[in-house]
Amino acid sequence: MTPKSQMNASWYADPSQGSLPDSFNLFQEQFLKPLGKTAVNIEREKESAEYGAVRFEMDGQTCLFRQSKHTPKKSANLSRFGNA
Repeated sequence: MTPKSQMNASWYADPSQGSLPDSFNLFQEQFLKPLGKTAVNIEREKESAEYGAVRFEMDGQTCLFRQSKHTPKKSANLSRFGNA
């Protein structure tokens, strides 16, 4: 899956608009699903909209997913996942 350009993605400009970032959907399909895990109570993070941040619950824990900003100077991108 090719990530959308941030400038063309509705979630970049306004987290209350549009859908979840493609990277989060990919994370669920390729990481959580094979482990038998399910993300629930999924919400976009307004404060970290430029990072495509998503807050969710899994196994009774609150978790935060976010991706790096795309800039001309970065040669690689990183997605972060951790307890909130």
